[in-house]
Amino acid sequence: GTDTPIQELIDKRLRVSAKYGASSAESLYFDFICSFGLVGLLLLIHLVFMLFKDFKYAVSSFNPRFHIVYGSLGSLMVYGLFNSFHSTMFFVLLLYVIYLLSRKEYISEL
Repeated sequence: GTDTPIQELIDKRLRVSAKYGASSAESLYFDFICSFGLVGLLLLIHLVFMLFKDFKYAVSSFNPRFHIVYGSLGSLMVYGLFNSFHSTMFFVLLLYVIYLLSRKEYISEL
C-alpha cells in the first residue's frame, strides 16, 4: 500500500513548482550537508577554502584547463547558494574530483 505511481509524484512536483514560481526551496549547501552530515560539511569547507586559495592562479593564464574546471566549479558553487537541482550532487562531486586532479597537476608544475 505505500507505492505511489511516478506520474502522481511528477504531477505533484509540477503543481508545487508552479505555485511557488518554479524555483527550488533548498540550497546546494543545505542539501550537501543533509546528505553527507559532518563529513559533507567538512568537504564543503575544504572545497570553499581551496577555491579561495586558488583564485589567483585560476585567473592567470598558466593553465587553461584548470581555469575551465575552476570556473565551472565556482559557478556551480555560487549558483548553489540560491538553488539546487536534482543532479547537483553528481556535478559537485565530479567537478570536485576533476578540480583536485587538476590542482595536483598544477602544483607539480610549480
